Amino acid sequence: MKVPVTITLPMPAGDKIGVDDYKNLVRVLKKDIEEHASAINANYISAGTGTGSLGTAAYMDATSFCQVSNNLSDVASAATARGNLGLGSMATASTSDYLSKAGNLSGLASTATAQTNLGISAFAQTLVDDTSAANFMTTLGITAFAQTILDDVDAAAVLLTLGAGDLATQDEADLGLGTMAAETATDYLSKAGNLSGLASAATSRSNLGLGSAAVENVAAFLRPSNNLSDVSSAATARTNLGLGSVATYDAGTGSGDIAVLGAGGLFDEARIPTVAVTIPYGCRLSTGTDADHDIDISAGYRVSETDHQTGMTCAGVTIAIDAAGAGGLDTGSVAANTWYHIYSISNGTTVNGMFSLSATSPTMPAGYTLKCRLGAVKTDAGSDLIPFVQVSKNKFLWSTPILDYSNEAIITSRVLLTLSVPTGIRARVIINARGTGAGQFYLCSPDQTDQGPSLTVSPLVTFNQSQAAYNQLLVDTDTSAQIAARASAACGIYIATLGWTDHELQF
Repeated sequence: MKVPVTITLPMPAGDKIGVDDYKNLVRVLKKDIEEHASAINANYISAGTGTGSLGTAAYMDATSFCQVSNNLSDVASAATARGNLGLGSMATASTSDYLSKAGNLSGLASTATAQTNLGISAFAQTLVDDTSAANFMTTLGITAFAQTILDDVDAAAVLLTLGAGDLATQDEADLGLGTMAAETATDYLSKAGNLSGLASAATSRSNLGLGSAAVENVAAFLRPSNNLSDVSSAATARTNLGLGSVATYDAGTGSGDIAVLGAGGLFDEARIPTVAVTIPYGCRLSTGTDADHDIDISAGYRVSETDHQTGMTCAGVTIAIDAAGAGGLDTGSVAANTWYHIYSISNGTTVNGMFSLSATSPTMPAGYTLKCRLGAVKTDAGSDLIPFVQVSKNKFLWSTPILDYSNEAIITSRVLLTLSVPTGIRARVIINARGTGAGQFYLCSPDQTDQGPSLTVSPLVTFNQSQAAYNQLLVDTDTSAQIAARASAACGIYIATLGWTDHELQF
């Protein structure tokens, strides 16, 4: 509470206050404040508790509070007040909206609806509506006779109602019945059930001494009368018996039969089938009319290298290296100083010939699948074929021997020399050779172990320079047309290639 205090200040005359007047005014003001302090304290009531103190309500308006006489009608929000009191929605409901315990459900709006809500069926509701036991049993469909039995108080009365005599109360022994009369029928097997009522079929089979085969179908087993014709897989059965592929052949003289040994372990001629075998022949190579480009393949027979069994009979054909495909070069154009392999090829009907750079896998023309290599030829610097002659099935000679090396340096370590024989195959080269210097020479295939010449131990020498005569030699090459050479001392060698034997041709 504010208390008004009046302080009188002496003011000087005039409009202005001097310094001395100001100081005097301050002293007067300070004194008046001190004099009136006790009055201020005496007239001020402080907030708080205890003597001389007011609560916080002392400063509030009366409308901020509920009046006792209003019985809480003046609360700002009745719903909020109920919530603050912890009241639920039931606090605002009327007692007439609910059933009392004392009423024992007598206040239900609809008994029938209540029964339906409880899941009581219409039939059960009629039972509930019955007013007597007799009506109840009648509703249940119990006959009047059955009701008289239900009304009986003991078993004797029931028997009497049923009209049963003394015999009904006798034991099975008194009636001459066996112990079976007191047993339950479900404890036994009926004849009509054909053992279907067994508690455990597996245990029953075991008790009868039956094995696992007793539950299998007849089809799972082989019949002796079928002589193994009913096995599911004859091939698997043969394997399980340890039989090989020969077991499926017959003994006899027919095609595909196995010949049987006769007396003394010899084949009986009568049992040996006659087999027609065509031995490869012909198909020799020679220069054609156009000696620079053509090769003639003579008539003959070869077995295909594709399947090693299909024969190809050639009626004689001329092929040209400057042509393409069947009867020419398999792919590309003819090149200088190059070896070309010659093939007999067939499409199953027509047999032709072809040149190829490959010694094993020529590019086959469309429709052609069978092939057999017949030999090889070489072109010169002008891309023309170098003349040759085939003197046997696999031996070829140059029409004019080729001087491959002239005083070539040979030292005490291995030197590889390339000769004029086909590449891509192993051949046996036919050469004339002589050496210069004062050493011994050893020539061999590069596929053999590297060894030096010796006059006393292996591999000895191919020829000795001290020999007066020239030497014609046979030396095997590798697939690069090379032979290996070593000398006992630094020497020179001359080699002229006369021809070669093709080891890989078909006979």
